[in-house]
Amino acid sequence: MKRILLLFTSILLLNSAYLIAQDVDIVPYLKMVESGRIAEVNEKLPELKATYPDDPSILFLDAVLTESGEEALLKYEKVVKEFPTNRFADAARYRMFSYYFALGLYKQAENNLRELKQTHPNSPYIKFAEKNLDFNEPSTATNQTPAAPKSETKKEKVESTAGIYTVQAGAFLNLDNARKLKSRLNEAGFEAEIKPKSVGASILNAVVVGNFANADDAKITLDKIFDTFKIKGRIVNLD
Repeated sequence: MKRILLLFTSILLLNSAYLIAQDVDIVPYLKMVESGRIAEVNEKLPELKATYPDDPSILFLDAVLTESGEEALLKYEKVVKEFPTNRFADAARYRMFSYYFALGLYKQAENNLRELKQTHPNSPYIKFAEKNLDFNEPSTATNQTPAAPKSETKKEKVESTAGIYTVQAGAFLNLDNARKLKSRLNEAGFEAEIKPKSVGASILNAVVVGNFANADDAKITLDKIFDTFKIKGRIVNLD
């Protein structure tokens, strides 16, 4: 299973000894997901939902298995809003954080981390979220729809060099939206490409620019992208 899902399920399983016995025990199903037996769990899910239609743990399991990130987000929101004391509520909030963070919606991600700290101050997910979100980055503002490039802006070729950093200009569930941003960036002289990344069972299409040996060089490109498109991107490590 992909890295984010593995991390997510591993934390759950490591902390299963502390879970209060309530609702349906879905830990065995999460173990199956972790081991890659997703199809088997998907086969069992309809029966579980029919048998326990109002069980928040089953709702959480359903969200984990949901391929559409937008639909999964709604299910996680229902868990945290309607069942805040459920044993998986902090995990659901963390998944919401991860979803927004991967999309580049850093303000929403920050808000979800804040909520996680307030409602579950001892949650093991907090430290994992904090490792991903740097509140001092200028890129923590929401950005989804890029502005049209300035007509007077001179195109400037940004050369890629071998390195460990790149600039993420955006990330989209919709591949066409990622292609549109990539096209705009390329037309303006930036070397953009699309790199898929996973959030649970969802695939996000990240639009990245450049390959830099140090963060200072990446910052130059980050600033150029902002000057041209008013996109507040983010410097990230190359996978």
